[in-house]
Amino acid sequence: LIDTIATGKQFRDICLSPDGTKLVYAANDPVTGTDDIWTIDLNRRVSMRATFSKEMDVWPIWSPDGNSIIYTSQAGKWSLYRKKMSVDGDG
Repeated sequence: LIDTIATGKQFRDICLSPDGTKLVYAANDPVTGTDDIWTIDLNRRVSMRATFSKEMDVWPIWSPDGNSIIYTSQAGKWSLYRKKMSVDGDG
C-alpha cells in the first residue's frame, strides 16, 4: 500500500526511524533560505520542526534506539549535532 503523507514541501535526506513509525528529513525554510530538520509521525500524520537554525541543517539520521537525531549543520563550520527527541518523537 502506498499512501501520501505530505504535500507542498521538498523533502531531502529522508530517513525512517528504527521502529518504522517516523520519518526525519531536511526541508527548505522559505524565510531564511536554508534547510532545517523536520520529523513526521506516520501514525498521527503530524509534522514537527526539529531545528530552527539560520544555518543549513541537513543529512539527518536516527540513532539506533530512535531517541535522537544526528544531523550536520553549518553553524560556523560543518559539524555533527545530536538532538534528543521526546518519547513521542517530537523535539
